[in-house]
Amino acid sequence: MSASGPVEPEQNSLGEHLASLAKPRPPPLPYDVMVLPRPRACRFTGLQDPGIKQLADHHEDRCRLIAEACRGVPQTSEELVPVVFNKYPLDVHQMGFASSELIAHVNYALNEGRLTSEVTDGVLRFRPPDRESPERVRRLFQVAAARSPSIPWR
Repeated sequence: MSASGPVEPEQNSLGEHLASLAKPRPPPLPYDVMVLPRPRACRFTGLQDPGIKQLADHHEDRCRLIAEACRGVPQTSEELVPVVFNKYPLDVHQMGFASSELIAHVNYALNEGRLTSEVTDGVLRFRPPDRESPERVRRLFQVAAARSPSIPWR
C-alpha cells in the first residue's frame, strides 16, 4: 500500500497488500532476525509469525471500527478519520496521510461487500449494505470466487 494512499479513487490498494501477505512464502528466517519494514516503522522479529498475521489483524481491526461506526448513521470519510486515528490530535500533514489510509480501508471494505456508498445532498457517505440485498450477495460470491477459484461458485 502506498504511503500516500490510493492513486485512483476506487483503487483497492489495501486488498492488494493483504493478498500479497497471504501468498506462499519461502521458509521462515530464524525467529531472532530483526525486520525493519521502513523508516520509523515498528521493528519486529519473527517475520512470518506473528509479524505478518499481526499486520493483517491490525488492518482487519481498522475495517471493523469503520464498519461499526457506519452502522447507525451513514458516515463521510471526514467523519471516519477520528474513528480510526484517535490516539492524538492530527496536524494538517498527518490528516492527509490519515485520510489516504482511511480511504484505502473504506475502498477495501467496499470491494469486500462490507460497506456500500450513497450520495446524499452531494455528499458521499458509507454504510453497511442491506443484509440480503442482491448487490451484497453478488459481491460476497465474487469475493469468495476470487479467494477460492477451484470451487465452482455459481
